[in-house]
Amino acid sequence: MKKLLVVLLLLAENFAFGQVDSVRFYSLDEVKNAKPDTIFAISLRKQKLKELPVELFRFKSLKYLDLEKNELQNLERLGEFSQLIYLNLGKNQLDNFPVAICQLAHIEHLVLNRNLFNYIPPCISYCAQLKYIDFWETPVSTLPEEMRELLNLEEMDFSGVRMNKATQAKLREQFPSVKLRLDEPCNCLN
Repeated sequence: MKKLLVVLLLLAENFAFGQVDSVRFYSLDEVKNAKPDTIFAISLRKQKLKELPVELFRFKSLKYLDLEKNELQNLERLGEFSQLIYLNLGKNQLDNFPVAICQLAHIEHLVLNRNLFNYIPPCISYCAQLKYIDFWETPVSTLPEEMRELLNLEEMDFSGVRMNKATQAKLREQFPSVKLRLDEPCNCLN
């Protein structure tokens, strides 16, 4: 019952962002005997993972991958999931932006909230299909100029990120056609 509730919550969250109509997320246990090319969505949420399980790499056709609320640090092989359109890495205590994300040419929806990194590498521009990025409570306040090349970008969520008026104004100037979710500006230095 608990797994069903998690899947329903995931679907509601994804539907709200227009990403999925009806996606069935599976656990690794549920798909251990499945043909790898028949599985398109896996959730490893709240597994206390420090690295991606080797078994996950059987599923090269994944389009949706939920890795939220783990302890992931080593994501070097993430780029092997070249078909991903949805990736949730929220609440993983990532100190650095996972550069392997830059290999995900089809990614549209990227959740990086509640992590620790403050730097986005210029290679993010390789994610040309990106429509939505969630930086909620991740201390990112400046973005590389290369992000302007993301012509499909529709929305970025900076809720919970402390930014002064000047930083917010610069973001609005950089991304005039992107919906920016920002908190009230702080009386702080950025």
